[in-house]
Amino acid sequence: MLAVRKIFPAALLFLAIFVTGFSVYRSSSYQTCITEKGHASEQQQNKSHAAFVVYIDCLGPFSHDNHGPITAVATLFIALFTLTLWWSTRGMLRATNETIKLAREEFIADKRPRLHVRHVVLHTPLAVDPNRISGTLIVVNRGGTEARVIDSRYRIYWDSVGLPMRPPLHDNKSRPLHGPNDGPIAAGASIIYPIEATEILINSHRSNIEARGLKLYVMGFIRYGDLNKKERFMGFCRIYEPPIVAGGNSRFVRVENEDYEYED
Repeated sequence: MLAVRKIFPAALLFLAIFVTGFSVYRSSSYQTCITEKGHASEQQQNKSHAAFVVYIDCLGPFSHDNHGPITAVATLFIALFTLTLWWSTRGMLRATNETIKLAREEFIADKRPRLHVRHVVLHTPLAVDPNRISGTLIVVNRGGTEARVIDSRYRIYWDSVGLPMRPPLHDNKSRPLHGPNDGPIAAGASIIYPIEATEILINSHRSNIEARGLKLYVMGFIRYGDLNKKERFMGFCRIYEPPIVAGGNSRFVRVENEDYEYED
C-alpha cells in the first residue's frame, strides 16, 4: 500500500501529460497551424529548429480555440492530484502515528512500574496484652514510570496451620492499603503506609506467637496501572520471626509462596 501511494502521483502526472499531448496533437486547429507554418519553415537552413518553433507557436491557436476544455481538464487534474496528495499524506501520518504508538509501548514495557514491599515493622510490641497490632510497611516503585494504584488490600493475620489456599483478603477483616487521595507512586519513589490488625491480640495468642505455635503474617495485594492503562498485580506476604533468644531481635521475612508473594 505504501508503494502504491508513492507511485500513484507520478503515474497521474504522466497520464496528464500524455492526455494533454495527445489532445493537442489530434486538434484540427493545431494541425492546420502546423501545415500552414510548416511550408514557410521549409526554406530555412535549420529545419529541425524551425519545426520545433512551429510546434511551439501553434500551441497559441490551440489554446485560444480550446480555452474552456483546457481549463476544465486542468481543474480536473489539479483536483485529482490534490486528492492523491491528501491520500498519500494521510497514509504517511497513519504510519507515523503507528510508529509513535509502537515506540511508546516499547518505552512503557521497558520502563514499566514495578511495585515492591519492604521494611515491614510493628509499632506495638507483642508483649503488651491485650492490644491491636499496628505498624508500617514501605512500598517502593522500582520501575521507570509511575504506578497508578487501582485497588489494594492488606491484613495482619495469624493461624496455627499456616496459610490457606486462598489469601484471606476479601472479607471485612482486611483493609485498603492505598487511599484515594494518595495519588500515583512516581518512579523511584517510596510510600510509608500505616497498618493495623482488625482483631485483638489476646494473651494466649501472643504467647503462642512468641513460642512459634501460631504464625503471624502481614499480607496484601496491590492492583495498579501503567501509563498505557495496562493493569498489573503484585502480592506480598511476610511472616513474623520471634527472637531466637530472650531479648533478641524479631523481624518479618518473605514467604516463598507464589500465591501470596508475586509481581506480575
